Amino acid sequence: LSTQISLTATGVPWIFRLPPNNRAQAIYLLKHGIPAGLNKLILISDNTRQCRPQATLIRNMLQKSKRNLLRHVQIRDWQTDHQVLQNLLTTLKADAIVLSVSTLHLGKISKLLNRKKLTMPLFSLWRPGMGSLKEGSGNTAQSSIISPFPINRESPVAKEYRKRFKQRISHAAIYGYDAAGLLIRAIQLKGLRHSAILKGLRSLSGHVGESGPIRWDKLGNNRKNRVFFNISGQSP
Repeated sequence: LSTQISLTATGVPWIFRLPPNNRAQAIYLLKHGIPAGLNKLILISDNTRQCRPQATLIRNMLQKSKRNLLRHVQIRDWQTDHQVLQNLLTTLKADAIVLSVSTLHLGKISKLLNRKKLTMPLFSLWRPGMGSLKEGSGNTAQSSIISPFPINRESPVAKEYRKRFKQRISHAAIYGYDAAGLLIRAIQLKGLRHSAILKGLRSLSGHVGESGPIRWDKLGNNRKNRVFFNISGQSP
């Protein structure tokens, strides 16, 4: 379920990736997720291992696009940086914020926006472990966070999940369900030996799961990712 670009780069045959990697997500988000009318953007990132390369990728893409990147704010220590961030958010008059931050900082930024009554939309890539805006903040968010999502929230499986578990279906639930299903099906097709399971997984290229069509490239990435955009920060 990792979105790190480097995960499949070495071509280890046992690694298969279901979700789009960070580069693919950034392209989807910047081309299709952020409406054309939102041109003045602030990029906020933190210093965590996974967020740094995401932020560099997004910044480079924004600079090459026709978007106006007003500022890239890097959070290294919240105690010293939050006041600078607060001043920038109230003075720069951005149309939207693009985030590459941990769940902890996601919540703190949400609280800061609520406190200042700022309701600009927030856009973020998805990665495993990233909570929703509401979950990260501890408060109902006035701003919504928009991120790539593998299914339509009104699809039958999403409705059934919400009915059964009283909460919205998550990325991990969808990809985890498909991953388990692929593994079981590979064993049924080819047997329990390690080499047989690997052959079974490769043979399932073309399978359609809950996350959409699955077609492996030579490195084990799913090259047929289906992407919607999820809006969180609202009640289930």
